[in-house]
Amino acid sequence: MRRISKRLTSTVVRSAVAGAVVTGTVMAMAPAASASHKCDRSQEICYWRLSGYTGGSRAFTNEDYTYTNDYYDNLSPTKNINNSISSLVNYHSSRFYRLCRYVEQSYCLFSIEPQVARPNLADYVWPGSASLDNSISSHTVY
Repeated sequence: MRRISKRLTSTVVRSAVAGAVVTGTVMAMAPAASASHKCDRSQEICYWRLSGYTGGSRAFTNEDYTYTNDYYDNLSPTKNINNSISSLVNYHSSRFYRLCRYVEQSYCLFSIEPQVARPNLADYVWPGSASLDNSISSHTVY
């Protein structure tokens, strides 16, 4: 009986270790969560950290109430997009995006029409003359 118990325990331990190794390998090969938000220029609005469509990028297809939990794709060290966007393109064929100065979709007064590019947001202002550059915190879709 002891011999069976010892073999069974040994087999269970080896299986657990093998399972952990396999799971670890799978997890290591999984892409980063932000990879799904990379700008692929298909039916989305794309933001860039710097003017001229450079620096890290981030894409959205739907509304976002706050950018405080969103980060640029492929940018090291990571950088939050909240109040740090300097250029954008609306690649969507029919959706309008309304940019909001504050989180919770507040003060949404600047619209981006379909198929429109803005290479330098410093060239655009919110009502009241504040620059759009580095001042967008959420958006709506309409």
